[in-house]
Amino acid sequence: MLTLTDKRVGETQDLIIWEQLTEEARGALSETDFGKKAKVPFIDANFNANLETSRPFL
Repeated sequence: MLTLTDKRVGETQDLIIWEQLTEEARGALSETDFGKKAKVPFIDANFNANLETSRPFL
């Protein structure tokens, strides 16, 4: 069950960039078929299209 709170819990995660991932991790994210439920937004095949849809005013 999901509960909402106004109290801070947990911890923050460090931001990483694509180049910081290992070759194996980038390959796994790029080549694995996650089906229709999960579409990795930052792989090469999806990234440019996502940028274009996020800029409807251009």
